[in-house]
Amino acid sequence: MSRRRMEGDFAEHRETVAPLMLFFNVIHANDTSLVGGKGANLGALTHAGVRVPPGFCVTTRAYELFIAQLPDRDARFAALDKLDGTDVEAARRAAETMRAALNELPVPADVAEAVKESWHSLGVDDPLAVRSSATAEDLPGASFAGQQDTYLNVRGEAPLLDAVRRCWISLFTD
Repeated sequence: MSRRRMEGDFAEHRETVAPLMLFFNVIHANDTSLVGGKGANLGALTHAGVRVPPGFCVTTRAYELFIAQLPDRDARFAALDKLDGTDVEAARRAAETMRAALNELPVPADVAEAVKESWHSLGVDDPLAVRSSATAEDLPGASFAGQQDTYLNVRGEAPLLDAVRRCWISLFTD
């Protein structure tokens, strides 16, 4: 699917179905629930005419499809919700257990295909940066920027997909 077609599809279906990928030039400042604070800011900068290197965001819908594969996910999240912040070792164990379970999961096939299509439309020769852009990051009352992993100089299809997956998993870093 061409970049232009993906952008047109998004504009047409913005209110009904969240896409898996969004290019910076179709992201707006109010799209934080889809692409996080960093992604929304990249879109806003692009619209303001700032020279931003071309790129795309993997949306929260793609992350939700990844997390949906997790066996016993409701029980796993309930265990995390029970943490009260007073027992650091319990938090570390819970985070490690969650990361280990997520590390067994592949990037869902439709997400992998969308990432590959987006990457190919940009050109496959340049190295990429794969960074988190969490929806709870850079909020007016709190900032969690930099707590998730970043992967620089990513080259190639398999390393790109693995960096996306590892970035998602890093959400559960203690």
